[in-house]
Amino acid sequence: MSAKHDDYDDDLLRHYYERELERLRREMHAFAQRHPQAAARLSINSDGRSDDAGVERLAQSAALLHARHSAKIDDDYPELSEALIQRSYPQYLRPFPSCALAQFDVEGVFDSLAECVRIARGTRLQTTVGQYVFRTRYEVVLAPLRIARARYLPTLAVPASVTLPPDTSGMLSVSFAATKAGAGTSGAMPATLRTHIAGQPPIVAALIDTLLLRATTAYVEDGSGRWTRLPAVPIAAVGFGPEDWLFTDPTEPGRALGLLGEYFAFAGRFHFVDIDFALLHAAAPGEQLTLHVFVAGAPAGSRTAQQLVHVSADHLRLFCTPVVNLFEKKDVPLKHDQNSGDWPIEAQSKNDSFTEVWSVDSVCTEHGIPLRSSAALMTSQASHAQPRWTLVQRSVPSASDADRRAALRLSGADGSVGGGGDIDTLRADVTCTNGDLPRSLHLGAPEGDMRPEGKAAITKKVTLLQVPTAVGRFSRTNGALWRLIDQQTTHAARLTQAGLPAFKELLQQFAALSPAQARHIDGITGLRHRLVTTLIARASQPAMVRGMEVTLEIDEQLFVANSIAVFAGVMERFFASYVSANSFVQLVIVFLGGEVLWRGEPVKGAIPLV
Repeated sequence: MSAKHDDYDDDLLRHYYERELERLRREMHAFAQRHPQAAARLSINSDGRSDDAGVERLAQSAALLHARHSAKIDDDYPELSEALIQRSYPQYLRPFPSCALAQFDVEGVFDSLAECVRIARGTRLQTTVGQYVFRTRYEVVLAPLRIARARYLPTLAVPASVTLPPDTSGMLSVSFAATKAGAGTSGAMPATLRTHIAGQPPIVAALIDTLLLRATTAYVEDGSGRWTRLPAVPIAAVGFGPEDWLFTDPTEPGRALGLLGEYFAFAGRFHFVDIDFALLHAAAPGEQLTLHVFVAGAPAGSRTAQQLVHVSADHLRLFCTPVVNLFEKKDVPLKHDQNSGDWPIEAQSKNDSFTEVWSVDSVCTEHGIPLRSSAALMTSQASHAQPRWTLVQRSVPSASDADRRAALRLSGADGSVGGGGDIDTLRADVTCTNGDLPRSLHLGAPEGDMRPEGKAAITKKVTLLQVPTAVGRFSRTNGALWRLIDQQTTHAARLTQAGLPAFKELLQQFAALSPAQARHIDGITGLRHRLVTTLIARASQPAMVRGMEVTLEIDEQLFVANSIAVFAGVMERFFASYVSANSFVQLVIVFLGGEVLWRGEPVKGAIPLV
C-alpha cells in the first residue's frame, strides 16, 4: 500500500493559489474601506495589497494554505478513494513504466547449433547507452528462419486443384525460408512461430484484422509448388493470457482493468500473432514453404484492401518481444531515519542510472522475520506481534528526483502509528524503473541498442524497433478515482445503451495514457446484452451453461488505425468481470446496421463464487 504526501502538481496548485490570493485581496480591500485607520497601520493599499513585507507574506502564506485545502477538497478525498483502489486495482496508483519492442538478431547464432534457442520471459536486457534495464515479456524462440516474402493479392491465381470459398476477395501469402542448410529437416524449426505485425497503424490494424477476422481457409505450398489444404487457419491472437501481461501480477486484483490499461498505454504488445508452424512444416517439409490465407470481406477498392496491397516482409518480424523498464533489486538495506520516523529506500547503487522504486515486493527484519503490508487483509493466522509496512512515495509528476524517493513507514498490526520503534534495519526486495530517462534514447547503434544477459547473450545484437514510451500516470483528478470505483461494481444492468456513456467515459479515462488519439472509442455506438444458454465442453461431460451475450455496435470508419480483433479480445476479458466463475460471457461485434463481424467464443466469468 502506498501513502501520498499532500502535494499537487505545481500548475494545479498555482491555479488555486492565484484564485485564493485574489479572493484575499478583495477581502483586504473591503476591510480597508470599512476600517481605514486599521488599514493604514497595516499599510493596505486601495488594491488590497500591503506595503508592509510582513503583512504581504502573511497574506501569501494564508493564500497558499487555503489553496492546499481547496485542492484537497476538490480532489475527492483521495485518502479514502486511493485506499479502495489499492485493494481492488493497485496498479492504477503506480506510474506506467516505459515500454518498447525489441528484436533479437539470429545472424551467426545457428552456425554451430542444431536446435531452437528459447529466451525466457523476464530476461534482462540493458541498453548500450544509458545502462537502462528492461526485461522481456514474451518468450522468444530463436530459429534459423526468415520471412522471405509477404504480399496480398486481390486477384487470385491458384492451381486448378485448389477450391476457393465462394466469398473469397483476396489472398495473403507469406513465404518462410531456412537460413541454414538442412534446417528444414532438422529439429531447429519451432512448433509455434510468434510474429510481430509492424508498420503504420492503418496497415497494422488491417493486417491483424485480416488474419484474425477475415481469414476463411489456409493452404501451405512446399518448395516444389504443391499446395496442401490445412484443417484450420493456423493463426491465433496473442497477448491475452496471464503469461503475456507486461507487469500485472496474477496474484493481484484488477486483472481485467490491468489489461485495459496495458491496451491503451502500449497497444504494440498486442500486435503479434502465433503461427502454428508445426502444422505448416508437417504438411510441407523442406527448406522453404509459403502460407496462403484466403480472405473474405475485403473487396478490391475497400479501405482494408487499399492497406493490404502495401504489405511486405517488412511488416512481419520474427523474434520480437515487448520489453518493459522494470527490474528487481534484492535485499536492499533500509536504515531508520530518526527525524522522519521512516525507513528510506536507497535502491540506486553508485554506478546505476537514476533508479526509482516502482513497488515493494517483500520486507523483512535484519533477522529474516517477514513483515506484512498494511494492505494485506487481516486473518486469524496473521501475526499481531510484528508491525506492518506502508510505502510512502510522492506521486506528483513534477516532483524532483529527490522528492520522489520512496520510504517505508511502519505501524502496529492494529493500525496504531509508530510501530517498529525497536527495529533499526529492514531489508526489502523492490522493483524499480529508470523513470522517463529511456525516452531520450537514440536508436540505431551498429552494435545494437541493447545487450542481452544470461542465455540470451547467445545473440550478439538486440534492436529496439521504437523509442521507449514515456512514463504514463493514470488520472486521479476530476472524479477519476471514484468513477473507477463505481465501475468495479459490475452488474449486467450497466451493459445497456443507457450505460454506454459511462462505459465510454471509463475507456477515455484509460485512453489518457495512449500516445495517439483514441478515436475508436467514439466509434462504439451501441451496447446491449442478453442472457443465453449454450453447450459448454467440460472435462467430465458437456453441460448446458447459462451465460451472457454482450453486443457492441461499432462504426468501422473510426477503427481505421485500431485493430477490431485486438479491441474485441480486450473487451471480452473486461466483460468477463460482469459474470460469475461458473458462467460465461460471449462478445459479439456488429457494424452499424447489425451485420455481425465477429462472434467470440464463450469466456469464463471472473467473479469468484465465494
